Amino acid sequence: MKYFLILFLFSLLITACNQNEIKEEYINQENVSISKNSDYPEDSLFFALMNSIDNDSSLFIASSLNYTSNDGSTISGSALIDGNNMIHQLTSIDNDTLHETTFDYYYLNSKKRVSTELIYDYQKDSNYYHQIISFYDTSGTCIYTGFKYFEDLNLSSERTYLKADYFKEMGDQPALSIIQQQGSFETNFRGFFALEAYNLEFIKVGGNDGLYSSMLAISKESPLIKKIRNNRERYIGRPLIIEFTNVEESDGFSYQLLLEAKLKP
Repeated sequence: MKYFLILFLFSLLITACNQNEIKEEYINQENVSISKNSDYPEDSLFFALMNSIDNDSSLFIASSLNYTSNDGSTISGSALIDGNNMIHQLTSIDNDTLHETTFDYYYLNSKKRVSTELIYDYQKDSNYYHQIISFYDTSGTCIYTGFKYFEDLNLSSERTYLKADYFKEMGDQPALSIIQQQGSFETNFRGFFALEAYNLEFIKVGGNDGLYSSMLAISKESPLIKKIRNNRERYIGRPLIIEFTNVEESDGFSYQLLLEAKLKP
């Protein structure tokens, strides 16, 4: 069973750099592919960055809890981080009744350089995907936005991004808040919930604004959980540090299992 430990705080290291430093530090021109993924003249620099991060085996995966909003939509996130807790890549996945939207962000020296938005439309008769990509300079300004459409994810790499007639600067703050457990995605105690069909009891956590919440099944009542249960009003809104894993039953029912809970200092 693979354990996922919520990383509740990251220290984003800001390193000053200029364009020449970026190219020297990261881009090895001999390894840049000559194939064109978009109609942007210097796209190889950005696609090489994405490929380098995606294939960097030294990076660790940090996974967030799965959150549900008041309107029933769900959102979760993950990050690729190094040994210094510096984020190199962020992902957030948002599901509602119409679409699944996946945002990916890629960083170099703590600066966002690439963002993508992949939209899967549930309402179409067949699979339908719409993807947008944006490139950013070292100041964070969007310098290119492209788009493409396809019906098979396996064929997405065969489609070329075409320049859009607008610039789309995709904000990464929601994805950062999810992985850092900030704002609406804090893991404060919000209550308990029983699921009798599976004989499971869940602890509910979320931000004190009540916009998002997450449920974790309790397999074993720890002294802290017992203390909270016996004095719920006292602990409502108190921040917790959560360790959890994901479980899937034989019938396909999946949930988050609480491994340990601690009061946040």
